[in-house]
Amino acid sequence: MSMQRPVVLVVEDNKDIRDLLALFLLEKGCDILEASNGIQAVQVAQEAHPDLVLMDLSLPQLSGLQATTILKNQADTRGILVVALSAYCTDTRWRELALQVGCESCIAKPIDLAVLTRILSAYFNEDLDSGFKNRQERQNEKPV
Repeated sequence: MSMQRPVVLVVEDNKDIRDLLALFLLEKGCDILEASNGIQAVQVAQEAHPDLVLMDLSLPQLSGLQATTILKNQADTRGILVVALSAYCTDTRWRELALQVGCESCIAKPIDLAVLTRILSAYFNEDLDSGFKNRQERQNEKPV
């Protein structure tokens, strides 16, 4: 039985950061979807149902907080994991807002790839290159 590659939606308005994250995740064995604003993020997530969304909080047209709220309030996208990526994540109020709307965690920019790897490892099987734990496995575990 072959393991399906995890699908990650990278939502970032800065193309250089989006490309860096995509390259990093491709090297980890993920398939990548991209969006450059909040409206695209919601549309792509609704159509593709990725395993994980890396969501910038400061986006044009619809903020990352608003996009996450929409995803978490719809039955078909509620189960998609969302991790916030933003310079705002250094601020306690923003971090709390991100968690309140449904983000799993909030990673500060500039992004430390070692920190990103550590946080993402909670959603991957033991080997980062072997894919995401299924949703049932995650529900049976307690957060670290």
